[in-house]
Amino acid sequence: MLTVVLGLQPVMTLILLRDISSRTQIFGVAGCFLGTVVFSCEGFNVGSANFLNLAYAMLSLFSVTFGAIIQKKYCSNIPIETNMLTQCFSALAAILPTTIVIGGFHYEMTYQFVTSLLWQAVLISCVSAILLIKALKANAVTNVSTYFSCVPAATALMSYFILDSVLTVTMILGMAFIFACTYMVNNPSAFGKRKE
Repeated sequence: MLTVVLGLQPVMTLILLRDISSRTQIFGVAGCFLGTVVFSCEGFNVGSANFLNLAYAMLSLFSVTFGAIIQKKYCSNIPIETNMLTQCFSALAAILPTTIVIGGFHYEMTYQFVTSLLWQAVLISCVSAILLIKALKANAVTNVSTYFSCVPAATALMSYFILDSVLTVTMILGMAFIFACTYMVNNPSAFGKRKE
């Protein structure tokens, strides 16, 4: 359910900002959501959805959408290093006390812990955030938000190659649709004349 709800992020960004004008791009945004639904349809179970899960999914949707909009509007001129440090320390100030209060703070220094920590800290937190900041500086927020649609598909591909997970035909069709529509949004001139 979370994948489908978060798949609405480019659509919500487009509705709020109207920062793209090409019909090709608008169809591409809708196609990204449709591809996400096709990709997720086998694992989607309405019976497992409850109000709390839906509320958390909607909170995630609003947070990612407004975070991207605010990042573009107010932080585009801030140097990347300052931006990253501010975000990391803000997240640490919010998450560390919450973790200690709610779940306690316990870890075991194992190979799995260290590799997971490095994966999250370096690749997910730093590298992906730097790429997002650079993309937001250069493009419309809606264009950048379509890249979020690629996350479940890219994760499934990594899981297939690294963990030998299964990819079904509908997952592959959904992935192809997501990737094609993301390309369509970010390269509208390849699909016809841009509407002014």
